[in-house]
Amino acid sequence: MENLSSNFKTKELFIGVEDFYQTLKSGNIDPAWYISPLLIAGLEKLRAEISAPIIINSGFRTPEHNFAVGGAKNSMHLYGIAVDIYSPDVHISDLYDSAKGIEIFKGFGKAKTFLHLDVRNSLDNVEWTYD
Repeated sequence: MENLSSNFKTKELFIGVEDFYQTLKSGNIDPAWYISPLLIAGLEKLRAEISAPIIINSGFRTPEHNFAVGGAKNSMHLYGIAVDIYSPDVHISDLYDSAKGIEIFKGFGKAKTFLHLDVRNSLDNVEWTYD
C-alpha cells in the first residue's frame, strides 16, 4: 500500500528508517501495518482544519533510529502512533491550537519548528514543550 490516505503516503511515516521500510516491502509485509489508522485519521482531520499541507519530520521509528535521534526510551514513535510535523503555511502555534481541537490526539509536544502529536491510550491529554 503506497497511500495511507488521500493526503499521506506510507513512506512519509518512515523518514529515517527507509531501509526498514524497504525490508518490509521486499518481504511482502505491508509497512502500513506499523502505523495506527487512528493517527492517520487525526492527521487528515488536522489537514482539513488548516487547509494546508502537513510535512512529517518523523513517524515510525525503529529502536535503533529512536536511540540515534535521542528519542524517549518508550517513545510513541516506536509503536507507530506518533508523528512530528510542521506546515510551511501555518505557524507552529496555530498548528498546535488546531491539533488541540482534534480529540483523536492525546499527546502534544510543542517545539519552535515542529509539533509532536500522538494517539496514546489515555483519557487525558499529555502536553509538553521542547527547549
